[in-house]
Amino acid sequence: MKNKSFIVLSLALCLIIVLAGCEKKSKSTERTDVVLLVGNHGNSAIPSLNSQAFKDEMQAAISSGGTVSAVVDDGNPFSQTFNDGQSYTAELEQYKNDPNQQKMLVENIVDEILKSAGNMKAKSPEVDMLMSLRKSAEILKSQSKSSRKIILMDDTGLSTTGVLNFRNNLLSLNPEKIVEELKAKQDIPDLSGITVKWIQEAVVSPQQALSQKDNNRLIAIWRMIIEAGGGKLEVELSTQTGNVREKFKNLPNVSSVDVGADTPINYDPKAEISFVQPLVLNDKQLNFQADSAAYISGKSALLLLEPIAKYLKLHQNFKLLLVGTTAGDTGQVDENQAQALSLARANAVKNSLVKLGTKPQNIATVGCGIRSLWHISGLGLTDIAAAKNRTVVMIDASSGVAKNITK
Repeated sequence: MKNKSFIVLSLALCLIIVLAGCEKKSKSTERTDVVLLVGNHGNSAIPSLNSQAFKDEMQAAISSGGTVSAVVDDGNPFSQTFNDGQSYTAELEQYKNDPNQQKMLVENIVDEILKSAGNMKAKSPEVDMLMSLRKSAEILKSQSKSSRKIILMDDTGLSTTGVLNFRNNLLSLNPEKIVEELKAKQDIPDLSGITVKWIQEAVVSPQQALSQKDNNRLIAIWRMIIEAGGGKLEVELSTQTGNVREKFKNLPNVSSVDVGADTPINYDPKAEISFVQPLVLNDKQLNFQADSAAYISGKSALLLLEPIAKYLKLHQNFKLLLVGTTAGDTGQVDENQAQALSLARANAVKNSLVKLGTKPQNIATVGCGIRSLWHISGLGLTDIAAAKNRTVVMIDASSGVAKNITK
């Protein structure tokens, strides 16, 4: 009896192992279809198509006999097919008994496709990302119903024409409201069963950098659109630098989208420190001598800045930008002197933080004088309200606003 039970149990275990092996095999050989959505257009950093995440999905497509296409995101998106699903089957079959050689072949094929896609540039002015997504989805929907469907999107996300035109002040609207209107107009693309992997490129001049708040809203808008269409979105922020116009000459024009900077909030030394928004040290807190970068009370300044110094000690990799500003409007002051004074005051704050133990290399300074992003016109030089323009603003140096100020 014991032997019989043992045999039955052994057979059951074998069946489980076999089934598990079959399941693993079916997953690894599942066909993958891919569309590369390429943003080689104006106002963008150079796309980073060679990311490992993109390569992995492309290799899955080639290995599984899937298709690979590309869509160029411009004002009139166009596409190109690189692999119809059978293009490389015969080549790969030659090395079916040599997995290493087959793997090398797949990697070489992917590199060639990515190189070709990277050279596809915009032909039409502006950017219609909603149309590009729709076109990408339509290509995937025309392929095998049983396949994994992936859109590899490398773009800024800042569309400037079409139904979703961010030049129409859309970044100030609630994302839910935007999606509701697109649904009402039946302008949500069908993305059911599609995963969108988005590497978001930074915007470059002449497009003003987005504040962290605006960029978060931009991502939220696209996430809600993609999910409303039945898709899934994964986002990764690119670290790529360089203007795409350095790679491609004579690209069609892309209009700039008006964006605002996050309004600085007043720094409260008793509150928890956060740089999600810029923090402003006002004239009353710093108490500089008139037309000078010297404090009336250096001791008071150190007490004020002590929590910031503690924060910077705890976050050794955090970089801080100090932006000095001054009062007055064009014609009321010598702008060069105003800029110099605002820089001297920013440096005074930096010196105080260094005195409190902060590494000097973790703090950058800039003087904007009367040309800051937050300058309020018409407050004059002598009225009490003019103090609102005499500040040192503290910003995360890695933020889009900081990069826009220091470029």
